[in-house]
Amino acid sequence: MPWRRFWQTFKRELPCACIVTLAWGALLMLLANALPLAAGYLLKCYKFHKQGFGDAWDQGMREAFDILRQGRLGKRPFRLRDLPNYLLMEVWMIWNMIPYLWYRLVIVPFGLK
Repeated sequence: MPWRRFWQTFKRELPCACIVTLAWGALLMLLANALPLAAGYLLKCYKFHKQGFGDAWDQGMREAFDILRQGRLGKRPFRLRDLPNYLLMEVWMIWNMIPYLWYRLVIVPFGLK
């Protein structure tokens, strides 16, 4: 596995104290970000339920957690030949933020739909 090779290289190059420090840093980052992430998911859940899509939301979350539990979630490996596509997607997302921000800040400045 590539992750195992990376970890072995990482472990060889760093002293033990650095590895412990990095592990504590990751734990602190997880704890610091847990509340904002939970608040975001709860707000999204509330909005979907309020709009009448609560059953679909719940079913999708159950399916996602089932896939995670079974270990069927696969991540596509990074390939350098895909880099232009990734950059193009980033440019499109940034470009499409302009009309969205115009709509949210100028046309409908307050309130949720």
